[in-house]
Amino acid sequence: MSYDAARNTFVWSVPMLTDGKLEEEFSRNLFIARIRAFTGSPGYYLPILGIRAEDIQRGCTHDADDDTQVTVGKDNCPLLRGLVPSATHWKIDVPAPGVGTLQPNSYGDVWIEFTLADRGSVPTGPLLAPAQFDLGNASTGILGWPAALGIQVDNAGPWTVDSLTAVSTTPGLSATIHGPRRIPFALAAFDAFSVDLAVDGATPGDKSGQIKLHLSGPNGQTSSLSVPIAAYIWPTSAQLLPAQRNFGAAYGTAALPWRGNMILTNDAPWSIRVSNIAVMGGGASAFRLVESDGQTPLAFPQPILSGEALYFAVQYCPTSASTFDATLQAQADVSSDPTQPDNVTLPPVSLHGDPPPSGVSFCSP
Repeated sequence: MSYDAARNTFVWSVPMLTDGKLEEEFSRNLFIARIRAFTGSPGYYLPILGIRAEDIQRGCTHDADDDTQVTVGKDNCPLLRGLVPSATHWKIDVPAPGVGTLQPNSYGDVWIEFTLADRGSVPTGPLLAPAQFDLGNASTGILGWPAALGIQVDNAGPWTVDSLTAVSTTPGLSATIHGPRRIPFALAAFDAFSVDLAVDGATPGDKSGQIKLHLSGPNGQTSSLSVPIAAYIWPTSAQLLPAQRNFGAAYGTAALPWRGNMILTNDAPWSIRVSNIAVMGGGASAFRLVESDGQTPLAFPQPILSGEALYFAVQYCPTSASTFDATLQAQADVSSDPTQPDNVTLPPVSLHGDPPPSGVSFCSP
């Protein structure tokens, strides 16, 4: 889908072939039951502020009980009843990046998801999709997703959701219903809901478990569904070295500024993004950061590829015969997926500078 950043709107339509025909046609027996938008890998649903069928000037807001979906035919959206995806250009309004719970700081690839129903379909019971959900690689921390993990019922509703549990093979997996609904609750025909998954990533390593769901049907039947969940939590991947820098007698009578080399390493199997490195504290004015050439001011952001490092220098340039103490702090996005940032502050480096010996000229204020 194309993205209009000024309006926080995604636009999509069925592509047209060179002969003027649509890339995909849809049976007249089909109709849209639900619309969602998702991003990332393995995927999580985006909150939808509204959706519009642009060519026919009809639109709807999100469901009252789930802001990640528009269920066609509900009270909030009777206007799109009977349409198929090829009927129009679709516009989806979403919150600005970084606004709201679990929103990414920027949108990567986004897909529109249409759930189609068949007027002549035979009831099959509730469905849980996808069949497995791999959260992929992530760095340490509490990780949460409004997961692209949907539970839907067929045209034989209503079904009642009796329980939703997360069974952890390794500690730290949890699941909750996305939105205000609370168990037990009813799902009408063609209704659905999504699940918020969370993994406690405080300890690195493989994380696994299952989401289990139990429903009861309109005629006393029951349905038990489950999906395996997996993730791998990497340890914090970036290090700022050395842990301290002292500027003193070792520099003798060398002219100011005195230089100390620094390195920020990336041991993760993916690229990380350094958003800032700054000198903090009362003595910060005596220190400045430059590229490894010793002249160019350090600029950001700075990507660091897997197994590589950022080399730079701290210059000590006091303007008076005083002792200066400060700390060097770095912030980086260490996530494997730029659409789901994991911004961390690395352990600080202590900086200490002694007054230069007699005969060494101070730096100009």
